[in-house]
Amino acid sequence: MTNWLPLDPMRHCDAGWFKYHDYRFAAQDHLAPVAMTEITQLLPWYTLAFLAGEAPQRFHLVALLSLQPRQNAYLDHAGRWTAPYVPAHLRSYPF
Repeated sequence: MTNWLPLDPMRHCDAGWFKYHDYRFAAQDHLAPVAMTEITQLLPWYTLAFLAGEAPQRFHLVALLSLQPRQNAYLDHAGRWTAPYVPAHLRSYPF
C-alpha cells in the first residue's frame, strides 16, 4: 500500500527537478527519439533521420548520436553532454 504524503513547503523546500550533469546513462545510445517541437533546437547540432517503425508506413524521428551502435559521440569521458542542446528524451530521464 502506498503511503501518500501531502506536499509541505517547509518539509519539501529543497525538492525539485534538477538539470542533469551526468549523462553516462546514455553512453550506449546511438539514437535518441525527438519531438517535432525540438527541430529548431536540434538542427544546428544533430543529424536527424527517420527510423522505420514496426507498423508499415510508420516512421520515428530520431537524432543520430553516433554511426557506431552502442556509442554516443556527444558524451565526454566525465559524462557531460558536449552539444549545447540535449534532446528532451534524455533530459527527462528516467521518465
